[in-house]
This record gives sequence, structure tokens and C-alpha cells, in this order.
Amino acid sequence: METKEVGLFIIKPDGRDLQEEEFVNPIIKSLGLEIINRREIVFSEEQLKEFYSDKQDERSKDFFPYLGFRSSILLIIEGEETNNKLIGVKRLTRKTFNHDNFYTGTHCSDNEIQALEELKILDIDYAKVRINLPAIQ
Repeated sequence: METKEVGLFIIKPDGRDLQEEEFVNPIIKSLGLEIINRREIVFSEEQLKEFYSDKQDERSKDFFPYLGFRSSILLIIEGEETNNKLIGVKRLTRKTFNHDNFYTGTHCSDNEIQALEELKILDIDYAKVRINLPAIQ
């Protein structure tokens, strides 16, 4: 019996500029994963501080201007070995679009626990997404 795992994939503003969604969506689907929810989000400063709490360095002050004024695309994805597959998609996308270490174009969760924690930071109730109810708390 297949166990579905939830994952989170974010196409950041610079990735949107390059139409990376059109690149990643067919790859995600070809890996047997299902995009169960798609939405545009604009990060608040508080969300960014919590989301990137592990990356507090001299460049972290640039996160808000980079991600806080323009929308990103959030994909909630399910499938078997979802997060391992999404890490591969992220690496391929960054290589294909020649991103640097700051303007990375994409983000994905490393594991299901991280995906659920990140959804909580973004005020998205995964259980409501699963039963097709409004997910914003």
C-alpha cells in the first residue's frame, strides 16, 4: 500500500520571472506526484523571519525586499517519496536556470515534518486543504 507524503514547493519571484512553473509542473507530474493545491502568496516580514530562521546572516536582511513585495507560487504536493523527488526537481531547476546561492528561484521542504511546519508558518491548514475547504486560517 502506497503511503502519501506531503511536500511543499515554492517558486519565488525571480523564478516566476523566468516562468519556472511551466518548467517544474510537468516534471512534478511525471514523477507520479500530485499538486493538490496551488496559490499565490506574498510573505509577510514575520513569516520570512520564521521561515528563514536558520539562515540568519548578513544577507538575511535582504529576504524581505526579495520575497516580501512580490508574489511567490506555493504548490502543496502529495505522493510517494515526495520530498526526495522535490529536492531533485529543485536542484534541476536551479541548475537549468543558473541561479546563485541567494536568488535561488525555488524552495522545497526537505521532509514532511518541515513541509507541515512551513505550511503552519504560512497560516495554511493542511487538513482543510486535504478535504477541499478554504485553507487560510
